[in-house]
Amino acid sequence: MKHLLFVFCCGLCLTGFSQTFSLQPKGKPKEVAFDFHLFQTRFIQHPTRGIQLDGRYYPKKWLAVGMGLTTSKTSAPQFKTSTLTHPSVYFLETAAHAWLDFIQLPRFRLSGLFAPGVLVTGIQNEVFTTNPWTGKIYSDAPQVISRRVLSSLQSGFSASFRIYSNQHQPDVFVTGQWRYRKTWGQHQEIPQASFNGPQWNIGITLIGWDRDLRKSPTYLFTSL
Repeated sequence: MKHLLFVFCCGLCLTGFSQTFSLQPKGKPKEVAFDFHLFQTRFIQHPTRGIQLDGRYYPKKWLAVGMGLTTSKTSAPQFKTSTLTHPSVYFLETAAHAWLDFIQLPRFRLSGLFAPGVLVTGIQNEVFTTNPWTGKIYSDAPQVISRRVLSSLQSGFSASFRIYSNQHQPDVFVTGQWRYRKTWGQHQEIPQASFNGPQWNIGITLIGWDRDLRKSPTYLFTSL
């Protein structure tokens, strides 16, 4: 629920911001896009969920470049010991993105993704404290047990369907993505964990601010 509220609030802020500030650069028209997604993958032999945030800029009509941030945390009871009472595995990845739009229509886009990056992962112990006056248990700052940095490479596809037209200032799309992540390196303390594998995203995408595709739909292979 916290993840959903965060994504919704970010979307509202950017939509309101776009009404008073034009992102249209000088010269030829360009586009920008922002993704606010929830994802599901599998790291430690059971489903892992988190947040994916992306931003990209279109230097060409069908080519976009940008950055992405992926973060998640999942409980890992298999690592529980006498001192590690509430273990969890955290994951933070940042990657440079290159997007190729195979189809651009007012109501639909189909894109391919290539994204090299780095990720930080590790084990932490959740710390809980009891209020002596109320007896309420609350979470304190987690204790980091170990941390590793790995390199990664993502590729995949994205399909976006427009659900709200705002004259491209921006338009709102619902987006589904499939990605595959390959990593290099291994976390020695959690050999059971594999950060290779598929990832499914779903969320909201804001696209626009300057170019109205109703006047210029694009199909990549017919425009080259």
